[in-house]
This record gives sequence, C-alpha cells and structure tokens, in this order.
Amino acid sequence: MRHVIIGNGIAGITAAETIRLLDPTSSITLIAGETFPPYSRPMLGMLVEGAIDDRQMILKEELFYREFQIDAKIGHWVEELDVPNKVVRTSKGERIPFDRLLIATGANPVRLSVEGSELQNIFFLRNREDAVKISQAAKSAKAAVVIGGGLVGLKAAHALRKRGLKVTIVEKLSYLLPLIADGRGGELVQREAENMGIEVITSAQVSGFEGGPRISGVFLEGATTITCQIVVVAAGVRPALSFVDPNQVQVRNGLVVNEFLETSAEGIYAAGDVAEVMDLVRGENRLVPIWPEAASQGRVAGINMVGFRKAYEGAMARNVLRFEGIDLLSGGLIGPDNGMNLRIIEYEDRGAGSYRRFVLNGDRLVGVVMVNKIEQGGVVLSLIKRRAALKIPDRLLQSPYFNFSQLLPRLG
Repeated sequence: MRHVIIGNGIAGITAAETIRLLDPTSSITLIAGETFPPYSRPMLGMLVEGAIDDRQMILKEELFYREFQIDAKIGHWVEELDVPNKVVRTSKGERIPFDRLLIATGANPVRLSVEGSELQNIFFLRNREDAVKISQAAKSAKAAVVIGGGLVGLKAAHALRKRGLKVTIVEKLSYLLPLIADGRGGELVQREAENMGIEVITSAQVSGFEGGPRISGVFLEGATTITCQIVVVAAGVRPALSFVDPNQVQVRNGLVVNEFLETSAEGIYAAGDVAEVMDLVRGENRLVPIWPEAASQGRVAGINMVGFRKAYEGAMARNVLRFEGIDLLSGGLIGPDNGMNLRIIEYEDRGAGSYRRFVLNGDRLVGVVMVNKIEQGGVVLSLIKRRAALKIPDRLLQSPYFNFSQLLPRLG
C-alpha cells in the first residue's frame, strides 16, 4: 500500500505516525512546502514576541521521518492532483503515485484587495516564516497596525506591544473576537487590550495602504489615516486547496468528507483546516479549524487509510484565550443561530471581572462564553459535547458557585 500525505502540520504528522504504528511495511510519503520541522502553530505569537526561539516550537525533530520510515519530500508543493490516475505532481516535477492520499494542507490567509497591498512590511501570521519576518521588521519599527480582531490578530497585537511598539487593532465588526465571543465578552477583552496600551478601533474598514517601498500608513474608510511601519493582516483564512479540481473532488467551503473522513473520491481523505466535518452542536458538516480537532482527525484518517473502519465522532468549536490579565473560554454556539430557538442566560460580576453566557436550545446546553473564573470550563464543554439536557433552574446557571461537575454522574 502506498500512502501519500500532503501537509506537515499536526494533522499530517499525526496521520503518518498512526499509519506506521498500524502498518509497519507500507510506504509513506509526506509532502511539505515548509522546510522547517513540524512545529506548534499556536506558539507563533510567542515567537513574534521573542519569548521563545523557533527550536522551542518543534513538535518532531527530523529524526522522526527516519524512525517512522517516512519519505519526506520537504520543500515540495503539490501543484496537481490527478484523481483518476491517483498521482500527485509536485513543484519540483515529481509525479508521486498513491493508493491512499491524505490532504492536510491547512489554510491560507485572506488577502486584502485594496490599493497598496503590495507594499513591503505587510505581513500575515500563519507560519514560522511569517513570524520570523515580523520579528525582524519590529526591530526597526515604532508602530504597527493589526487588521482583524480575532484570535490571530489579538496574539499578533499582544506580541508587538510586548516588543514596545505602538499597536492599533482595526476590526470591521463592533467588538473583538467576533467568532468566539459575544459582544460583552469581546468588550472585556478589548478593555484589557486597552489597559496594556493597545488602541482598538471597531466598526472600521481598511480602504488602502500608503508608502513606498515599505508601508507607512493605513487608510480607513472615513478619511482616517494611521501611521505605521508594520501591518499584520489577520482577516481570516481559506482552506489551501489550489491543487484540487472541484470537478474531481467535492468542495464546498472545504473538502466534503464522510464520517470516516473520506472525500467524494475513493481513497482520498482530508483532515484539519481543509475538511468540512460534522459539527456536533449544529448537526451539519462545516469547517472547524482548531488545533486539537486537526490532531484527532489526523489520527482517525490514518486508521481508515490503513484499512480499519473508525468513524470520526465530530467536532465542537471551542477556544481558550489567555490574554494578559484575562482568561476567556468559549465553545459551541455563542449567539443566535438560524433555525434554533435559543435561550440566553448571562451573569456578570463586575467587581471580580468575571462574566458568563450560557446558550440553551430548550433545556440542552449548546454554547458558552466564560471570562475569568473559567476553572469549570472543561466540564461545561463536556456537557455541551454530550448534548446534555440540564434539568436545573436557570438561577443555578447564574450562580458563580454552582459546581457543574454535579451534573456529570446523572448523564452516565
């Protein structure tokens, strides 16, 4: 059996490791564009800040490939996937046949189509090379603008502020972290960002950049200009699927997979940020691009590629952010959702700086946002994942002293 894996991130290396442990003899070829060893992407902000060096990010040293008998095509990009003939063609002209293929190429950043977007010192923060370039540019810069107030944008802003730069976040929506927090949660994070000296501009759109050859300013709609020497664009990502022909493999927002993570093309699997998997809360397939799920999907895909049949149980969106003096945890649905009659229960202790938002569909907990005092967050996420019916009064959810673990034994 010839196994080929495209992608050297957590999904790809977990799949490769799983395949080799279950199948000692079949060939494994791993194709990766980045030449640096597999590393932890969640640590990129720390690399920009200078809190770690890049060797501390490494998940697997180069010895990993030899120990697991993996033919690693490092520095190769896949340019074509020939589904009928089961062959991939790389940027170096190699044609690599396969019996089983895993696509685990992650996602690419969304680029802004505005005037001046080709100027120097406009960066993204998606990989190690991005982080190194930002760090180098920060040495001679005084001010930076981060476009996008999501997780990546907030990490970039935090890192650059720690380096002593004046930092401004520009977010097009009315509050920070719009994908993982509600309005109040986003406001509390914004307050903490402002306390550490980060300027936050919400409900704002970037209309262009000025400078030459390097960036010197950002234009906002409404004639506002922000002077800066660095821009980090964190305006979202899209699955990296430029080599996939949608006439050969079904693509919606990402690659459509079944419960075994197999695409519409027999023998071709997908895992990580490229795969539309079952969302346990919404009950439909969608992209759930979070690190722990990518690892889990890589393991399940590897098991199925070897020939066993293991269903992927599905994913639940969840995130934990530790930002200076604030902790935020969220999971599931955080706000209104079409087709669901949702009920919101909130509690805030302004003196303690804590906030909780519970989202229920009937008596079933389907979402949560917790700011500070998140110690029980893991239990709450477990209740959501179990699709638990909470037979308790609302006042208990509002109580900061209620012990959610009391509900677990009742669920079995």
